Amino acid sequence: MHVNTVFLGGFKPRYLRIPPGIMHGWKALAEPETLVVNLQSEVYDPADEFKFPWDCVLQEVWQPVNG
Repeated sequence: MHVNTVFLGGFKPRYLRIPPGIMHGWKALAEPETLVVNLQSEVYDPADEFKFPWDCVLQEVWQPVNG
């Protein structure tokens, strides 16, 4: 498994393209809020969605720990 961590923010805004088939997620680090703009290249089709549990990989980086 390969992991690539990217830090983006108000002082370092960036465009990040995630190719199809790549598992991804994001975590807000800024207080009090974070703005995320999500653009899709195709119209959303639920049949194309692959669902994985939120903590199926890298459990130590996802917080809060739910359960």
